[in-house]
Amino acid sequence: MTKSYDYHILNVFATGKLQSGNQLAVIPEAENITHDQMLSITKQFNFSESTFVTSQTETEADLKIFTPEKEIEYAGHPTVGTLNILEMIWRKKGNSPRKTIYLNLMKGRVKGTIHEGVGDTLDCSFEQLSPFHLTIFEDRELIATSLGINSDLIFPDVPFYVNSVGTMKFLFVRLNQASNLNKLNPNLNLLSTGIFAEEDINIYVF
Repeated sequence: MTKSYDYHILNVFATGKLQSGNQLAVIPEAENITHDQMLSITKQFNFSESTFVTSQTETEADLKIFTPEKEIEYAGHPTVGTLNILEMIWRKKGNSPRKTIYLNLMKGRVKGTIHEGVGDTLDCSFEQLSPFHLTIFEDRELIATSLGINSDLIFPDVPFYVNSVGTMKFLFVRLNQASNLNKLNPNLNLLSTGIFAEEDINIYVF
């Protein structure tokens, strides 16, 4: 016997245009969906993330976040988007509006706040988990080669910090001027097969 599940697709952080913001799929009643099925469903949606609510009460919900490759501990726009959907469903059932919902993620428990919005759109926010420092990346030339630029375009004498708030690691690279962002020509092969892929490090350039 085949069971169907409701799902919601939304654009988080959107400006009003259909293709703006970050796409997200939310499955609000996923308590009977297995881990492997969640991964398969996420691959079918093919968004950067999809979320699955595995249990919920009036005050909290258990949430799983998947990319098309794996389950992750924590991410921002899936958390905000899921808060929005859970509260909209709650209100459409005739319940009184809530101000606070707690979401239990793999990385930990976060407090979500519901703000009043316009029409069917609610403004939501949550208390960000504290980021933590992992290490300093030492190979300046490898960073430059991976970004497809000369190393002299990178701001001098600034450490390359690797930080995280959960599963994803971010290497922060500061260029010596903003216009150099237009000169980036990332070496996708190097980024997808080298140390950045092995260590699951995402480069953030500013």
